[in-house]
Amino acid sequence: MRRIRIERRVESPVDRVPECRLSAPVLSVAHAPASRHPRRPQSPSAGAKDPGPGRSGRPIPRGWRISTGPGDPRPTGRLFATAKAFNPLARDETQIFRALLGGQHMIRGFSNPDIRQILQDSPHLKDITDPRRQSAKVTRIFNRCHAHGLIAKIPHSRRWRLTRHGRVAMTASIQLRDVQFPITHMKLTA
Repeated sequence: MRRIRIERRVESPVDRVPECRLSAPVLSVAHAPASRHPRRPQSPSAGAKDPGPGRSGRPIPRGWRISTGPGDPRPTGRLFATAKAFNPLARDETQIFRALLGGQHMIRGFSNPDIRQILQDSPHLKDITDPRRQSAKVTRIFNRCHAHGLIAKIPHSRRWRLTRHGRVAMTASIQLRDVQFPITHMKLTA
């Protein structure tokens, strides 16, 4: 007969979601009671305690904050990370904006390889030789633009599109760098 050893971690105030570690593949998490399942939400009628600020009662990761709805003092429970701001006068970020604003992406949108090919000789990807690391770098650029609402995902595909806000903000940034800043600089130095 086969022995099955079940270990259960002691619940602490910081980690309110108990985990069940099983040593045999016979039992799975699906056999746990419904209120103890880590991915299944608890029903409010089950008399369960409020899990707290984070998802499933876990502590909020460092650098994350809780979003609150307008006029609602209570946290909504959705977590999001802050993203680094864009500098509209920086050459590197203007190159990103020019790559995203390219006219060839207006109809079908753009994907990681499309932007990677355009940014191949830019300072963003010049020092990176591994294609997987280049892809990861472009993905981080996409996530940063998405966090600021400049681009949006096309559903059920690996492609992205510009938002109306993104088109206006990126075009204004390029206009500021290429036209307004040189004119202002010449006026101040003259």
